[in-house]
Amino acid sequence: MKKRNADRKNLVLYLDILPDRGDEPLGKCINISLTGIMLVTRNDVELDLDKKFRLRLKLPIAGDFNGGHLPLTLNLKWKREDANPEYVCYGGEFVGLSKKSKDIVEKLSHYFAFSNNKNISELVDLSDYVIDVEEE
Repeated sequence: MKKRNADRKNLVLYLDILPDRGDEPLGKCINISLTGIMLVTRNDVELDLDKKFRLRLKLPIAGDFNGGHLPLTLNLKWKREDANPEYVCYGGEFVGLSKKSKDIVEKLSHYFAFSNNKNISELVDLSDYVIDVEEE
C-alpha cells in the first residue's frame, strides 16, 4: 500500500460525515488534509475499501463557517480498529476536489486544528454542545 505524506491536521471539533442522501451520520471526521480525511465510525457501520463514496461533511457554525455541508467524493484506502473496540477508523482520499472545496478544507484544517495557541471555547460557542441533565 502506498503511504501518503499529506499534512494531516487533527481536529479539535469532530465533524459529522453524512451519506450523499439522508441525515443519519456515518461517522466523524477526526483529521483532514488537502488529500483526504480520517473518519471514525461505529464498528457496526461497514464501508468497502477501494470504493468511491459520495458523502457530505457537515460544516460547523463558527468563525468563517455558517453550517451547511461540503459535498465530497472519497475513495476509502484503509481500515483499522480504533483504540475503543466499539469504533473503526477509515482513511480516505478525496477524488476530484474542486478549488472551492480545497479552500474550505484548508480553512477547516487551519481553523480547527489542534494548536498550543488555541482554546476550543474561543473557536466555538460551547453552549450549543452542553447537555442539561436534570437532577433526580
